[in-house]
Amino acid sequence: MSFLGLRRHVAAWLVPVGVVGLCGCDVLTDDPLTASEVEAFLLEAATRAADAKGKAFQATVTAAASQRSTITETASLAQVKADATVEAAALASRSSAVADDLSEAESVDLEAKQAALGQALQGEDVGAIRLALGDLTWAVASVESAVAARRPPPNPDRLSAPTVDSEQEDPSGRAEVDDPARSWADGVTSQSPSDAPADTTPSGLQDSADDRRDPPVGQERSQEP
Repeated sequence: MSFLGLRRHVAAWLVPVGVVGLCGCDVLTDDPLTASEVEAFLLEAATRAADAKGKAFQATVTAAASQRSTITETASLAQVKADATVEAAALASRSSAVADDLSEAESVDLEAKQAALGQALQGEDVGAIRLALGDLTWAVASVESAVAARRPPPNPDRLSAPTVDSEQEDPSGRAEVDDPARSWADGVTSQSPSDAPADTTPSGLQDSADDRRDPPVGQERSQEP
């Protein structure tokens, strides 16, 4: 609506009221408003109406911004809680892995940090949730380092691989052993003359056997006709 249209609207509303008022007032009838006074009055009325409209619009904008901020904070809080819950479960698993090696003081400290995080998750303070989660993460990392430092180092002998026979490690050597022709040749080559079996036959028996095989020359002649 333009300023001229607003003036006409206000004038259409004020003219009947002014007529009724002027009819019952002799003073106003004797001294009516001039054109400039009427124009000033209409201008003031339009200004006040615009101010009221502007304030109403500003109030609407402020309410919308506040509502949007509330929705954003609610969504952020829900996301932070979900992430903290997942991280807390992972930290609980890590602490359970070293629970048997913890001292009493370390166990009490971990339980206190876990309780603080659980209490923070029940509230709506994003900063408190993040602070409690950070404290618990630091505590779990500290006890893991302490437990690792207290444990004895691994024995290198137990970590070494078992020895394997040379025959299993060297297939070529096994093939040479399994070859009968090569084994026989090696045996013949390695046997010296001194290692040959000695003749254990008595000398007398040996001579008689030679005589039977080769009779004397005269005996051969006597046997001839």
